[in-house]
Amino acid sequence: MHACIPGCVFCDAVETLEVLHKERGKKPAHEGCVRFIARHPAMKVARTAAVPMASTVAAVVRILFPDICSSVTWTVHMNGAPISTETRVTGCFSFVIEWDCFKPLATIDVCSARFVLPVDTAQTQMKFHASQNRWIQSPFKAQPQILRTDESAQLMQLAASFVSHSQLDVNLTCHVGGSLVDRSLTLSDIPVSEVVSFKLAPLLGGMTDGLDGKEQSSSGFSSVGSPDVDVPVMM
Repeated sequence: MHACIPGCVFCDAVETLEVLHKERGKKPAHEGCVRFIARHPAMKVARTAAVPMASTVAAVVRILFPDICSSVTWTVHMNGAPISTETRVTGCFSFVIEWDCFKPLATIDVCSARFVLPVDTAQTQMKFHASQNRWIQSPFKAQPQILRTDESAQLMQLAASFVSHSQLDVNLTCHVGGSLVDRSLTLSDIPVSEVVSFKLAPLLGGMTDGLDGKEQSSSGFSSVGSPDVDVPVMM
């Protein structure tokens, strides 16, 4: 005889279901991944993406800038010299992208992330316990909190740290006192009295796979066993 919890039904035979995460943002980061961060040359956002360690430089650029590299020619430089786009990235890696297009675009420095954990974790706080107290707001929290971190870090590096524990590819904006600022500023450039905050920005390219919002929602529900019903779309 089974003991039942209200609202739950137990069966003699329980089938084990394996949930496959199709979205990379739901997968945790691991030692085989390396995260890159760069400022977007045409938008006021910082772009960060996680790629497998064996990826080529070309793959990194396509993931970081899908809206530009598909229609603009570009070259990659390292230490002032051009390199092959088939060069394999490593855990500590940086390069410069030079765009060749009619509308001038600034060269972009792409570098691996400095933080392997979010700056608001206990491990990171212990590491920088001697640093100044800063009011910093995570993109995933409603209020700022007092944190200590590397004062020489760029704002976009701090922003990328908040997704360092996942394989999420995302755009972020950097704010000081509520105003949008240059994401390449370092934390030491900002007065201690100011609140530094980060926000998620719209993804580049919008919807994928040729599906509209309703089709994507229905496909997502069906993949986890929900019945095939009409999904209302808010306009």
